[in-house]
Amino acid sequence: MSATEFDQQLMRLKSALRVKEDQEAAHALGMSKAALSDRKKRNAFPEEKLWALAHRQPELGINPIWVLSGKSDESFRASAHVVTAQVRAVLAIQADRLKDLPPAEQLAHAFAVVDAAGLEPDEWELIDLYRGLKPLGRKHLLSLARDAAAGVSGTSRTTSQNFDGASIQGGVAGRDIVNKGVRRKKA
Repeated sequence: MSATEFDQQLMRLKSALRVKEDQEAAHALGMSKAALSDRKKRNAFPEEKLWALAHRQPELGINPIWVLSGKSDESFRASAHVVTAQVRAVLAIQADRLKDLPPAEQLAHAFAVVDAAGLEPDEWELIDLYRGLKPLGRKHLLSLARDAAAGVSGTSRTTSQNFDGASIQGGVAGRDIVNKGVRRKKA
């Protein structure tokens, strides 16, 4: 007979707590052994009590995500980074709409939007990075994205530069300047 999801979660919790008995885990969660057994029958792990324990006793070093899912700390951190970027992007984009809501409702809304949006993690990261840029950085990023979407190679771009009083405009390929016009400034 294979272990239920509850059994696996309880096993990980006991491992994190360094205990062997269900009663010890129940006590740490603030429950009786009977209450934990009832939850086990319903295959309903007491997630809220686990989160409260992790918050109440951080010195235990319990990672609720690992206890609940079995995901490693590394995958947890990567997932947390992506979700954080996604939620920050939604909160920033919809700041005017959300400003009158309490913070908990703002977060609930942001998580709902993230869940429904269907964007890939790299798309969310791009949005988050864009939101962190100053106006000139945003302009350059948009220009680069438009060029990439149009199939333009990023190796040659038009630029304006000033050399010894001469304003030169042209394409830049590596270190070479393709001269399209030289205008000397009057002295």
